[in-house]
Amino acid sequence: MRLKIFLLISVGAILAAFALGWVFLSDDNTTAVEPQSEEVVEIPKIEGEKAAPDKTGEADVSVATSGTTGDQKVDDTSSQINDKPSLEIDIARVKPDGAAVFAGKAAPNAKIRVFEKDILLGETVADENGEWVVVLDRPLAPGQHLVMIGMETDDGQSELADMTLAIEIDEGESAQPLVALLPQTETDMPKLLQAPQTMVKTDAQDTGTGAAMPLVAPRSIIWLDQERISIAGISRNGTRLLVSLDGQKFADVTIDDKAGSDDREWQVSGAVDMSRSRFEMLFNLLDANNQSVATYRLPLVTSDLKKGLDGTDLVIVQKGDALWRIAYRRYGEGVRYVDIVRQNVAAINDPDLIFPNQVFAVPK
Repeated sequence: MRLKIFLLISVGAILAAFALGWVFLSDDNTTAVEPQSEEVVEIPKIEGEKAAPDKTGEADVSVATSGTTGDQKVDDTSSQINDKPSLEIDIARVKPDGAAVFAGKAAPNAKIRVFEKDILLGETVADENGEWVVVLDRPLAPGQHLVMIGMETDDGQSELADMTLAIEIDEGESAQPLVALLPQTETDMPKLLQAPQTMVKTDAQDTGTGAAMPLVAPRSIIWLDQERISIAGISRNGTRLLVSLDGQKFADVTIDDKAGSDDREWQVSGAVDMSRSRFEMLFNLLDANNQSVATYRLPLVTSDLKKGLDGTDLVIVQKGDALWRIAYRRYGEGVRYVDIVRQNVAAINDPDLIFPNQVFAVPK
């Protein structure tokens, strides 16, 4: 199988485009971005080539790579001579509908811009540690895109990432797009980040975030008073929800079918015994015939629940979640995942490594 990928551009041409684009980038955000590249070339697929693997375990981690990978040797001499922070692409994910998120590292407080030719796709400012996240303002239309990322440091210096993102999106929304990192030299091989594959929509797929989820899933917790909590979530193909706490009835609610929507929101509330250190909740989704169609077990630790006693909202991590995705749903800005990390520093050792059923406090 051969992968369609973009014709590699010379370093000089890329830098020239970057210098001009930095001044004349368009901010039109009314429609999806059409492909701006016209020339393509067939590059043979490397034998055994696979997308960069996720980290092990049940955690959701974004497919990651950077300008230097485990397959590339680092020039220690040059890195010692040049201490200037470089612009790196660590995360690149694109959904079938063209929605995308990119993240990486740069100089602290540098301005980061993502663009295709003269079209601005998104921008942000790196934090004090140099970490940045950009969720595209506009989706990418079907076709082949060549996306570049640049930064401008506090001293006015501009730099391009030494890798360019090649993205191929098929017509329709049934196939995962191809995402690859292209080096700026013709001798290095492209790095495949996201392999094309057919994505069959099922009732268990969360179309709101692109992440796989059960037919019933609790998403957030708030305290109503010092004894009662309210849990909100989402479900599909069910009309009634039974919730138990360590085998005892907690709630029994009917789930409304709002205009035939597949995703149905629900909310339950009840009392919890905070003298216990831990307990388990069982969510049982029933259909119109009172037959169980899905269950979800949620282990809870009392110390996690206490984080919300001051009125702070609590979020329950689902399989497929990532901190940038939670931040984007909450604040509309993926880069604000750093606020969630700061609020839960004792529970998050690695922002790229979070686990299903973890409970995080989410700052207002």
